[in-house]
Amino acid sequence: MCVIVTKEINQKMPSKETLKQCFLANPDGCGFMYNYENEVYIEKGFMTFESFYARLKELDEQIGLKKRAVVFHFRISTSGLIDEGNCHPYPICNDIRVMRSTYLKCKDVAFCHNGIIRDYTPKSKLINDTQCFGIHVLDKFYELNHEFYKDKDICRMLKLLCKSKLCFLNSDGEIYYIGDFVDVKGNSCSNNYFTYYTKRRTSLNYLSH
Repeated sequence: MCVIVTKEINQKMPSKETLKQCFLANPDGCGFMYNYENEVYIEKGFMTFESFYARLKELDEQIGLKKRAVVFHFRISTSGLIDEGNCHPYPICNDIRVMRSTYLKCKDVAFCHNGIIRDYTPKSKLINDTQCFGIHVLDKFYELNHEFYKDKDICRMLKLLCKSKLCFLNSDGEIYYIGDFVDVKGNSCSNNYFTYYTKRRTSLNYLSH
């Protein structure tokens, strides 16, 4: 199962140990999104923990991530290729080429997903169910209301449609959740399965600081 980890504005960053636990348990690529200068930036397609963490440290030095909201996603593939373009997060749009971009910025909102949206399993082996859901559902709501993710009735509908968990980040640094998230060491996570995985299969001594 994938995992989403969030850091609200002025909240502490997840530790390197926590992030590595997430990656080890969900090794099919990762990405993150953050607010900066009234836009949402997406950086994804990190297929090794080393490349991901090196970029995160570099970005922190450049813009100071503590004062940003940051949403991380670590993937286990359930549909679509295991490649950079199928890593989350995604912009809300109807262009698969844009959704598969590994570096982009959005004017107002982006999202990621945890779970399997079985009713939107794609026919193509290239893309995944989250991208299909984004194109066929989220983009339609976005056309009607650019802040649909703030509407409680729409969120209840989306929860019924996807039967899983969604996370939205807007350009103001506000994070919105669909589905139950749990606290893990001060950060909200879509599940805590990654903690059991690493305890069972990995020595925490291996997770260097």
